[in-house]
Amino acid sequence: MKRPAWTDISSKIRALTILALLQACSQLLHRPAAPLFLQSGTQLFASLVYRDHSRTFKKLRARIVVLEGTSIQFSIRTPWGPEVLRGRITPEGLEIVNHTQRTHWAGSYADAQRYQGCLWNYDLIESMLLGKLLGKNQSKDMLTAPWQLLDISVSAGGVSQIILDNGRDDTRLHLCYEGTRKQFQDKAYERMTLACYPATGDGFTLTMILKKRSQLANRSSGRFVVPSHYEKT
Repeated sequence: MKRPAWTDISSKIRALTILALLQACSQLLHRPAAPLFLQSGTQLFASLVYRDHSRTFKKLRARIVVLEGTSIQFSIRTPWGPEVLRGRITPEGLEIVNHTQRTHWAGSYADAQRYQGCLWNYDLIESMLLGKLLGKNQSKDMLTAPWQLLDISVSAGGVSQIILDNGRDDTRLHLCYEGTRKQFQDKAYERMTLACYPATGDGFTLTMILKKRSQLANRSSGRFVVPSHYEKT
């Protein structure tokens, strides 16, 4: 039997390589467009661990951009790269795109409470992310109704414990910041753990290990792109 010539084998390899490149390009064209983050404010890069009554997600990677008083945009990726969640938080409400389920949800904080059991507000979320609650007087100043400060303590080991209460429905939040006293004075931290205990339903624990914090100086308007084929929930 005649053995195949090297030129024939080389041609087949080139054809397979071209086919693989075409398939990769096709996947890129059908990938959802990434959000255009606001190019100003505070940028946080962090590793996340999320736990609730039935699931644990470890080593998620998050990029969060906070434009104070206006919006928070975030992108959450798996350890191996793909984006699984993106979201936008504003004083009016929340918007979340779930790539794993191909869904898009947008609603008010009251709408979110029906799903999760806790009545959040923008000021509280922003203050937690930026460390504005570090310090007893600062915590009181940064909280808006219905949230109120129950207790705050700082240990010699660089741990700040903050307990917040929602006076309307007895939901409690336990915040634990880890860092040095100098970091706390500068509203900075190395690790934040948030434990939510809603009055009804199951709670959750979120740990955020801060990898990098920086300021973005250039300002531009931000777009939040939602894939048209995603189901609205």
